[in-house]
Amino acid sequence: MVRKSLIDRIEEIENLAGVTSSVRNALSVPRRWEVGHIFQDVMVNKILSVIGNKDFLHRLYSINTDVLKGVYFGFLSTGELPPEFLEKLTDWEKVYFLRGRWSEKTPDFSEPLLVLTSKHLYLGLNDLHRDHFVGEAEGKYKSGRKFPESDSVRKDYWKIVKISSSQIKKPRLQERKPILVQPSLFS
Repeated sequence: MVRKSLIDRIEEIENLAGVTSSVRNALSVPRRWEVGHIFQDVMVNKILSVIGNKDFLHRLYSINTDVLKGVYFGFLSTGELPPEFLEKLTDWEKVYFLRGRWSEKTPDFSEPLLVLTSKHLYLGLNDLHRDHFVGEAEGKYKSGRKFPESDSVRKDYWKIVKISSSQIKKPRLQERKPILVQPSLFS
Protein backbone atom coordinates (compact mmCIF):
# COMPACT_ATOMS: atom_id res chain seq x y z
CA MET A 1 0.00 0.00 0.00
CA VAL A 2 1.33 3.41 -0.96
CA ARG A 3 1.59 5.87 1.89
CA LYS A 4 -0.04 9.26 1.41
CA SER A 5 2.22 12.29 1.32
CA LEU A 6 2.68 14.35 4.46
CA ILE A 7 0.72 17.16 2.81
CA ASP A 8 -2.34 14.94 2.31
CA ARG A 9 -2.14 13.42 5.79
CA ILE A 10 -1.84 16.73 7.67
CA GLU A 11 -4.44 18.51 5.52
CA GLU A 12 -6.95 15.81 6.58
CA ILE A 13 -6.74 16.95 10.20
CA GLU A 14 -5.70 20.59 9.90
CA ASN A 15 -9.29 21.83 10.01
CA LEU A 16 -10.50 19.48 12.76
CA ALA A 17 -11.58 21.44 15.80
CA GLY A 18 -8.75 21.99 18.22
CA VAL A 19 -6.04 19.88 16.56
CA THR A 20 -3.87 22.78 15.38
CA SER A 21 -4.20 24.64 18.68
CA SER A 22 -3.47 21.43 20.64
CA VAL A 23 -0.25 20.87 18.65
CA ARG A 24 0.77 24.49 19.18
CA ASN A 25 0.06 24.18 22.92
CA ALA A 26 2.15 21.00 23.08
CA LEU A 27 5.03 22.80 21.37
CA SER A 28 4.81 25.84 23.64
CA VAL A 29 5.91 23.82 26.66
CA PRO A 30 9.28 25.15 27.91
CA ARG A 31 12.29 23.15 26.77
CA ARG A 32 13.50 20.60 29.34
CA TRP A 33 16.47 18.29 29.67
CA GLU A 34 18.13 16.15 32.28
CA VAL A 35 21.71 16.34 33.44
CA GLY A 36 23.79 13.26 34.06
CA HIS A 37 23.56 9.72 32.79
CA ILE A 38 20.22 8.68 31.39
CA PHE A 39 19.60 4.99 30.88
CA GLN A 40 18.60 3.98 27.37
CA ASP A 41 15.69 1.90 28.76
CA VAL A 42 14.18 5.00 30.38
CA MET A 43 14.49 7.04 27.19
CA VAL A 44 13.14 4.29 24.93
CA ASN A 45 10.10 3.59 27.12
CA LYS A 46 9.13 7.26 27.37
CA ILE A 47 9.60 7.86 23.63
CA LEU A 48 7.62 4.69 22.95
CA SER A 49 4.70 6.16 24.90
CA VAL A 50 4.37 8.80 22.16
CA ILE A 51 4.98 6.42 19.27
CA GLY A 52 2.48 3.89 20.58
CA ASN A 53 3.83 0.96 18.54
CA LYS A 54 5.46 -1.59 20.84
CA ASP A 55 6.97 -3.36 17.79
CA PHE A 56 9.07 -0.24 17.23
CA LEU A 57 11.03 -0.94 20.42
CA HIS A 58 13.99 -2.66 18.76
CA ARG A 59 14.33 0.18 16.25
CA LEU A 60 14.70 2.71 19.05
CA TYR A 61 17.32 0.53 20.70
CA SER A 62 19.25 0.54 17.41
CA ILE A 63 19.87 4.29 17.83
CA ASN A 64 23.00 5.11 19.80
CA THR A 65 22.24 6.39 23.32
CA ASP A 66 23.94 9.76 22.79
CA VAL A 67 21.97 10.33 19.59
CA LEU A 68 18.72 9.21 21.24
CA LYS A 69 19.09 11.89 23.93
CA GLY A 70 17.99 14.60 21.49
CA VAL A 71 14.78 12.67 20.81
CA TYR A 72 14.26 12.15 24.54
CA PHE A 73 14.82 15.84 25.34
CA GLY A 74 12.30 16.66 22.58
CA PHE A 75 9.86 14.33 24.34
CA LEU A 76 10.46 16.16 27.63
CA SER A 77 9.96 19.51 25.88
CA THR A 78 6.64 18.57 24.29
CA GLY A 79 3.25 18.60 25.92
CA GLU A 80 0.53 16.12 25.07
CA LEU A 81 0.09 15.86 21.32
CA PRO A 82 -3.43 15.10 20.06
CA PRO A 83 -3.95 11.47 18.93
CA GLU A 84 -5.42 12.66 15.61
CA PHE A 85 -2.11 14.33 14.87
CA LEU A 86 0.07 11.40 15.96
CA GLU A 87 -1.99 8.95 13.89
CA LYS A 88 -1.04 10.85 10.75
CA LEU A 89 2.70 10.46 11.36
CA THR A 90 4.64 7.27 10.76
CA ASP A 91 6.69 5.86 13.64
CA TRP A 92 9.93 7.28 12.24
CA GLU A 93 8.28 10.65 11.60
CA LYS A 94 7.29 10.75 15.28
CA VAL A 95 10.94 10.20 16.21
CA TYR A 96 12.04 12.96 13.81
CA PHE A 97 9.30 15.26 15.11
CA LEU A 98 10.44 14.86 18.72
CA ARG A 99 14.08 15.45 17.75
CA GLY A 100 12.96 18.48 15.76
CA ARG A 101 11.14 19.79 18.82
CA TRP A 102 14.45 19.78 20.67
CA SER A 103 16.13 21.58 17.74
CA GLU A 104 13.45 24.22 17.21
CA LYS A 105 13.85 26.48 20.22
CA THR A 106 11.17 28.99 19.26
CA PRO A 107 8.59 27.60 16.84
CA ASP A 108 6.75 30.14 14.71
CA PHE A 109 3.14 29.57 15.70
CA SER A 110 1.88 31.85 12.95
CA GLU A 111 2.80 29.13 10.44
CA PRO A 112 0.16 26.63 9.35
CA LEU A 113 0.23 23.19 10.98
CA LEU A 114 1.61 21.65 7.79
CA VAL A 115 4.64 23.97 7.72
CA LEU A 116 5.21 23.66 11.47
CA THR A 117 5.11 19.85 11.25
CA SER A 118 7.35 19.54 8.21
CA LYS A 119 9.89 21.95 9.70
CA HIS A 120 10.10 19.86 12.89
CA LEU A 121 10.46 16.65 10.87
CA TYR A 122 13.16 18.13 8.65
CA LEU A 123 15.17 19.63 11.51
CA GLY A 124 14.85 16.44 13.55
CA LEU A 125 15.98 14.21 10.73
CA ASN A 126 18.95 16.41 9.87
CA ASP A 127 20.02 16.68 13.50
CA LEU A 128 19.76 12.93 14.01
CA HIS A 129 21.94 12.45 10.94
CA ARG A 130 24.43 15.02 12.19
CA ASP A 131 24.55 13.59 15.71
CA HIS A 132 24.95 10.08 14.37
CA PHE A 133 27.67 10.85 11.84
CA VAL A 134 29.64 13.04 14.26
CA GLY A 135 29.72 10.10 16.69
CA GLU A 136 30.75 7.79 13.88
CA ALA A 137 33.48 10.20 12.72
CA GLU A 138 34.80 10.45 16.28
CA GLY A 139 35.13 6.68 16.31
CA LYS A 140 32.52 6.07 19.01
CA TYR A 141 30.88 3.40 16.84
CA LYS A 142 30.63 2.15 13.26
CA SER A 143 27.32 2.00 11.54
CA GLY A 144 26.87 3.42 8.03
CA ARG A 145 23.25 4.03 8.99
CA LYS A 146 20.70 5.81 6.86
CA PHE A 147 17.59 6.80 8.73
CA PRO A 148 14.36 5.36 7.26
CA GLU A 149 12.02 7.62 5.28
CA SER A 150 14.68 10.34 5.16
CA ASP A 151 14.26 10.90 1.43
CA SER A 152 10.49 11.32 1.64
CA VAL A 153 10.73 13.64 4.70
CA ARG A 154 13.18 15.91 2.85
CA LYS A 155 11.20 15.82 -0.38
CA ASP A 156 7.95 16.66 1.43
CA TYR A 157 9.65 19.48 3.35
CA TRP A 158 10.95 21.19 0.20
CA LYS A 159 7.60 20.75 -1.54
CA ILE A 160 5.81 22.33 1.45
CA VAL A 161 8.31 25.21 1.62
CA LYS A 162 7.80 25.87 -2.08
CA ILE A 163 4.01 25.80 -1.75
CA SER A 164 3.91 27.98 1.38
CA SER A 165 6.33 30.55 -0.02
CA SER A 166 4.28 30.87 -3.21
CA GLN A 167 1.14 31.51 -1.13
CA ILE A 168 2.70 34.40 0.74
CA LYS A 169 1.64 37.62 -0.85
CA LYS A 170 4.62 39.78 -1.51
CA PRO A 171 4.07 43.48 -0.99
CA ARG A 172 3.99 45.49 -4.15
CA LEU A 173 6.71 48.00 -4.53
CA GLN A 174 5.42 51.49 -4.54
CA GLU A 175 5.92 53.37 -7.69
CA ARG A 176 8.90 55.62 -7.32
CA LYS A 177 8.46 59.27 -7.98
CA PRO A 178 11.29 61.02 -9.71
CA ILE A 179 13.42 63.21 -7.52
CA LEU A 180 13.40 66.79 -8.66
CA VAL A 181 16.78 68.35 -8.48
CA GLN A 182 16.78 72.00 -7.72
CA PRO A 183 19.38 74.18 -9.35
CA SER A 184 22.28 74.90 -7.12
CA LEU A 185 22.81 78.39 -5.79
CA PHE A 186 26.46 78.18 -6.72
CA SER A 187 26.09 77.36 -10.40
